[in-house]
Amino acid sequence: MLVDIVKLVQKKGMKGKMGDWKEFLNSNDKKFGAGMSDPSKRSHEVLAAFLKTFSTDEDLKVSHLYPFLNIKLKALLIYILS
Repeated sequence: MLVDIVKLVQKKGMKGKMGDWKEFLNSNDKKFGAGMSDPSKRSHEVLAAFLKTFSTDEDLKVSHLYPFLNIKLKALLIYILS
């Protein structure tokens, strides 16, 4: 689930407080950086940390094309942040 959400966020070019997915990786993973940007190759902790950088309601609007993911993303982020 986290992998799918990060891939969708990546595809939509969304940016959290620490930038987009690759910018986040460059600043948070000194070993691999964005060189290994495939979310499926990252730990759930890294994926969750990236998703935590999205905090406003506008950030959480993944896409009108994927309303079910929007609901799941909000629920997941509420769970992660609590």
